Amino acid sequence: GDIEVQLAVCGFGMAAAGVGVCRMLHVLSAPIKGVILAGTAGILDRERADIGSVVVGRNVRCVDLGVPDGENRLTVSVPQFSDWDEDLDLSIPATLADLPSGEILSVAGPTRTVKSAELRRALYPNGLVEEMEGYSVAVACRTWKIPLTIVRGISNQAGDREKSNWKFTDALNAVKQTIQIAVTG
Repeated sequence: GDIEVQLAVCGFGMAAAGVGVCRMLHVLSAPIKGVILAGTAGILDRERADIGSVVVGRNVRCVDLGVPDGENRLTVSVPQFSDWDEDLDLSIPATLADLPSGEILSVAGPTRTVKSAELRRALYPNGLVEEMEGYSVAVACRTWKIPLTIVRGISNQAGDREKSNWKFTDALNAVKQTIQIAVTG
């Protein structure tokens, strides 16, 4: 059968993306079977994916907001005060199951040096990439009880601010192809 797909821009950064997706989910009238968040990210673990390729999130973790947890990390999971989880599971369609996948780290801002990216990776050893929208979109989708898939094209090594090393166009082309596979099978 036919699949109806609607494209929407959710916004840049945690706040804009969360609000943008909530607004979009509120406005859409048809039953929504799933959301795909697509964009670029910086790779933390170069052994698991190449710059210019694509990864899919297994889970998304908020790492820059919250209260200290005693391990030099911040957490939004405060059992006495809320039911927020710092780590939310994601959906991976069967058609994307063979792609590199792992933990997506949602950050308030990207690391500015390779050394700071290495420190982030040491704090979050399961972290595959850093990006700025996934966690807030995951919270919105969880609120609406809609599965979320996160697809990220790897534009650069996390912490590398030298744009001549980036493969932004390759990363976006990989994302485009992956979305087509996810939607059409």
